[in-house]
Amino acid sequence: MNRSVLRQRQAETKSRLLHQRRDWPPEPPEWHEECARELLRGAQRRAEEKCVAFDLDLSDIEIPELCPVLGIALTPRRPAGQNHGSPSLDRIVPSEGYVRHNVAVISLRANRLKSDATPDELRQIADWMRSQGVPTDGTERECAWCNSSRPDRRLEAPRWFQNTRGEWFCHPYHRRARNQQLRRARVRGAT
Repeated sequence: MNRSVLRQRQAETKSRLLHQRRDWPPEPPEWHEECARELLRGAQRRAEEKCVAFDLDLSDIEIPELCPVLGIALTPRRPAGQNHGSPSLDRIVPSEGYVRHNVAVISLRANRLKSDATPDELRQIADWMRSQGVPTDGTERECAWCNSSRPDRRLEAPRWFQNTRGEWFCHPYHRRARNQQLRRARVRGAT
């Protein structure tokens, strides 16, 4: 292959990619209808595979702007694939199949979290995460001593530790070292 052909192909690819970027994301009415068709085809295929009821048509699938479960924006699927905010068709009661009033369009993230868990199982997971010191407000926790964003995996049961000042630590030794540092600072300040 000679250089002129190679350069021509590179120029075509570049212009095609630039065109895709300019047109991304498409306007909501444009992508909502296409996405609803994809969700309908996928639901029909899965209903046949899993031998569950299917009684939907295109008018039954309405894509909201925000995920009703997590409150994140629903975005069109990118040319490279899905993301957490991609619309996903959820069976509210999985055993009833894909029938009217048993499906909802939610984010892919929410659907994956829900998958086949019962409400009690989800509650147990949430309770366990709280007991491990996982923040419930969606913020990332960071060790006040070493700035690590994860509990120390070398511990038998990795979890977060908190001192009386409300600081978080990835290892009990870090908490102890910080408390000693604070004590020394108080003693120096008092003398």
